[in-house]
Amino acid sequence: FFRFVLLAPKQTAGMSSEVGTALWNALSPSYVGMAGELREVWPWMAVGYLPMVLQLRSRLAPSLAGKRILDYGCGPGRVARFLKAAYGADVVGVDASEAMVSQAAGDDPGGEYHLASPSAPLSSIVPGNSVDAVISTWVWCTMTSQEELAHAARESYRALKTGGPLVVLVNDPGFQVFRGPSFGWGEEGVLYRSGDRWPVCLVKGPRFDDIFWTLQDYEAVVRGAGFASVECVSIPRPCDEAVCAESRSLASRGLFPGDVDLSGYVGEPIILIVATK
Repeated sequence: FFRFVLLAPKQTAGMSSEVGTALWNALSPSYVGMAGELREVWPWMAVGYLPMVLQLRSRLAPSLAGKRILDYGCGPGRVARFLKAAYGADVVGVDASEAMVSQAAGDDPGGEYHLASPSAPLSSIVPGNSVDAVISTWVWCTMTSQEELAHAARESYRALKTGGPLVVLVNDPGFQVFRGPSFGWGEEGVLYRSGDRWPVCLVKGPRFDDIFWTLQDYEAVVRGAGFASVECVSIPRPCDEAVCAESRSLASRGLFPGDVDLSGYVGEPIILIVATK
């Protein structure tokens, strides 16, 4: 059985952010110290990973078994391990934080995790037109410039096979300030604009800053990279029946807490930015 790591709904800094890389290198020990079981991580699955999986299956294939998926900003590998264990996906994780990649490889010795850097760019790790899907969970909202966002979109487009989906998960910028059951963001009385630091606070864990980007900002860089279609999907609150059914299916295989019923669960407002090459 794989081991989840409880962490913020944040995986890493963008591939080219030196400041963000240093931050997540420094936070890696605290993430390791928060190692936990499904009991601690199911809220992130409910509001993020399960809706993401449903999008992948609807746009790629009913079964993800054997599908090559790039986890762009994999952090300590939690999502990669989940997709492999629960769905049989073939996941390659890439991150700019050496500490996070080291943690991912340590927790999943048979996994494929790579450090991206100026001397080893993503293009040298993942060939063009080679992956069936690209995911990026709570990563784009850490990128500090529009050029960094554009770089992520271009690299995702390059790596994808024709027809492959890009699924990017971010906190909903339509809620500038929010406090949820597991985490929250923003400060009362502050009007956030594109590029501003956007503080995130966790019920458990470190406090850090995201970067505020509008949905229009995200859409612009995705379209600019060449994607033919872009859609911003609001994850239903409370959880819809599709997510509830998926959680029950996972629970029957020991991959979700059997005593957690997502019916009526209202989590944080999350957006999936979905595009197709």
